[in-house]
Amino acid sequence: MLLGAGIMGKEYCRALKKMEIGNVTVICMTKETAKKIRTDFGFDTYSGGYRQQLSKNNKPYDLAIICLPIIHLLEALEHLISYEQKNILVEKPAALSASLLKKFIHKNQKIKKISVKVAFNRLFYSSYLELKRRAEKEGGIISCHYTFTEWVNTINYSSYNPEVLKRWGICNSIHVISLAHDLIGLPKEWNFYKRNSLSWHPSGAVFSGSGITNKKILFSYHANWLSSGRWSIEAMTRQSAYRLMPLENLYQSEKGTNKWTKIETIEEQNKIKSGLPEMIIYMFNQKNSKNQLPDLYQTNQYLKISEKIFGYCER
Repeated sequence: MLLGAGIMGKEYCRALKKMEIGNVTVICMTKETAKKIRTDFGFDTYSGGYRQQLSKNNKPYDLAIICLPIIHLLEALEHLISYEQKNILVEKPAALSASLLKKFIHKNQKIKKISVKVAFNRLFYSSYLELKRRAEKEGGIISCHYTFTEWVNTINYSSYNPEVLKRWGICNSIHVISLAHDLIGLPKEWNFYKRNSLSWHPSGAVFSGSGITNKKILFSYHANWLSSGRWSIEAMTRQSAYRLMPLENLYQSEKGTNKWTKIETIEEQNKIKSGLPEMIIYMFNQKNSKNQLPDLYQTNQYLKISEKIFGYCER
C-alpha cells in the first residue's frame, strides 16, 4: 500500500511497476489523481485520503509506504501503526525536529515490535556502496569532507509549507548529512558555525564545521546557500581519495596522483529513481540484507546533527 501520489509517490509507482510487484494499492487525495495512477500503472486506487480508506479496509499489507508531505508523515505513521501494519517505510526525514520524533517514539511503544524504516534511498546508491566496499578493502576511511550547498534559486517556494522552508536543512540537506555520517559515524567532538540568513530560512545561509566521529574519523563540512556549489562527499583512505559528486557517481584519485578517474557502477535505467527498488527489496527481506535503512531512533540522531548544523531551535 502506498499513501500519497505526489512527485515521490509517482516515483514509487514507477519502481513498483518495473519490479512487477502485484496487488499494489495507492491511496490518493483526489479522484482525478486516483484515475491517472490507475490508468498509468494499472494499480488499485482509492481517493479521499488514508483516514477515510483505512477505516473501510483495515487489513494489514505486506508493506506500507508513506509518501506524503513532510508535515503529515508522523500523523500517517501513527495511523498505520494503530491499524496493525507491521512493515512500514516512511519517507525521509520522518519529522521536522528531533523533539517531535522523540515524543512520537515515546508515545508509540508498538514500534519496538514492528519494522519502521525511513527511506534514505541514497544509502542504496551503487556509487555509495562501491565507495564503502573499496574503503573497507583499503583499511578504512581516515578523513572526510562533505558539502550541501542548496540551489535556492530552483526552489518552488509556493509548493512548500513555511515550516518546511524554515527547516530546509532537515527537509533536504539531510540527504547528504545522513549519507556522510552513515559512512563515518556520528560526531563525538565538533565545532559548528553559521552566518547570514535568507528570508525563508532565518537561522542561517552559510554553514561550516569540523570534528571527529565516534569511529575516530576526522571530518569537515561546508555549504553556502548564498553562492554556488553542490552536494558532494569526499572520503580519504591511506591509498586513495574518493569523491561522490554528484552523489550518483564515484570518482577515485590514487595516492601520488592528482587525476580523478570515474569508477563504473550499476546505473539505474528506465528513469527509475536511484535506490528505490533496492529499498523496496530490503523492506521485504531485511534479515538477509547486508545494507540497512535507519529506524526512527537512528533517524533521530541525524535530525539532532542537522539541528546543530543549521541552528534550529527546539520545537
